[in-house]
Amino acid sequence: MCKMKNFVLLFIGLGLLLVASGCGGIGADGDRVTILVGAAASLTDAISEIEPLFEKAEGIDLDLQFSATGPLKEQIKSGADIDVFMSASKKDMDEMVVAGFVVDDEVLLTNELILAKTKGRDVGSIDDLKSVKYIAIGEPASVPVGKYAVEAITNLGLYDSLKSKFTYAKDVSQVLNWVELGNAEVGFVYYSDFVRSGGKVELVEKVDSSKYASIVYPMGLVKASTKVDEARSFMEFLKGDEAKAVFKKYGFGIAE
Repeated sequence: MCKMKNFVLLFIGLGLLLVASGCGGIGADGDRVTILVGAAASLTDAISEIEPLFEKAEGIDLDLQFSATGPLKEQIKSGADIDVFMSASKKDMDEMVVAGFVVDDEVLLTNELILAKTKGRDVGSIDDLKSVKYIAIGEPASVPVGKYAVEAITNLGLYDSLKSKFTYAKDVSQVLNWVELGNAEVGFVYYSDFVRSGGKVELVEKVDSSKYASIVYPMGLVKASTKVDEARSFMEFLKGDEAKAVFKKYGFGIAE
């Protein structure tokens, strides 16, 4: 009788283990799975707000790393343990796909380029930039918002007259910070950055969208990921209504 009881308990225990191993986010050792997301700096507030929503819904933990798109690319190329890559530039994402580092990419969001100013500064339009001392932009070689800014300024015919005023930031968050603190009177950031600043900077104007390439945010699965199912679950969650509401709250557009 005792042997039969032990057998039944063992059978039940094995059954529970099998059920647990089939649940989303539970690893072979019974611990919750954590996936690493490398995302463009301009996504910081939105993705951070989505994080607990996803973790509660899917039982999968997130480790978030925010940086300029350029450095994130280099980390992935160097073998960093990133599972999902979220870029602020389709060109950068396309390069990673062609090189074989990312698969299953798709465009998730859109954005707009704006000129922001320190509160109280007497700057009414882009035409007033000749009178300012410093213009903050992202480093064009590695920061997409910097590339868009230089492209727009060039197409507006202002590059030669303004380039000596540029001060280069490591990512869009640093551009925003410099403008908030007044270290630079103005800066080119995304509309979503103006929204997330919570009134710490003022909007001068939205840049004519015909003067720069369309701003889109693609996401993709890092090919070397060992947590493919969990990474795909996160990507699917970002396309759901709950995540979309957060993105819209922070000024992003939803890609068609």
